Amino acid sequence: QDPRSLGAGWVWAIHRDTTGALWVGTGEGGLYRLRDDGTFERFAHDPADPQSLSDDYVTVIDEDRAGVLWVGTRSGGLNAFDRGTSRFRRFLPDPSDEHSLSHYSVSAILVDRAGALWVGTAGGGLDRARTDANGTVAGFDRFTERDGLVDNNVVSLLEDDDGSIWVGTRRGLSRLDPVSRRVASFGREDGLASVELTPGAAAASPDALYFGTHRG
Repeated sequence: QDPRSLGAGWVWAIHRDTTGALWVGTGEGGLYRLRDDGTFERFAHDPADPQSLSDDYVTVIDEDRAGVLWVGTRSGGLNAFDRGTSRFRRFLPDPSDEHSLSHYSVSAILVDRAGALWVGTAGGGLDRARTDANGTVAGFDRFTERDGLVDNNVVSLLEDDDGSIWVGTRRGLSRLDPVSRRVASFGREDGLASVELTPGAAAASPDALYFGTHRG
């Protein structure tokens, strides 16, 4: 009953931004910021406000070089949060626009070393953001099974030392070269414990990339 508390108990995402603030994405209550006094500030979906969070089911949070907070949701697409104005810009699929977001369900976000934004979706494959002359996201390029991805259900994203993007999916692991667009895919025959990778269970160390699966 305390509006300053974390209102929803199902936490899907946690992110500490460049200012040191801690952000929490929940499965029912939207997005929360932990204040210095231990209370929470809530950012929620408002059907009457197109600049509010698009969906209260937050799945993933990341931040780009400009300090924009990127918030993925289960059914409301992608949000760019401006902390100066506390307003959200929404990115949604548009059947008439091939450079729109490919799917309403966002499952993974990666900002690579070059500053490019990558968005994994649960059904639409992988999207790479296109920017205008001001560096503002103006659309997306899509990578799907037609381009060689092993599956369009993306669950995790990592970048290796060569700049390749590793894409964890429900049916195996793919490696994408962003320059050539070449894709190599890996399954049980390559040593994966399971082809069904676990959402969000991926981490990079100085000498390896780690992906969690349903079997280890």
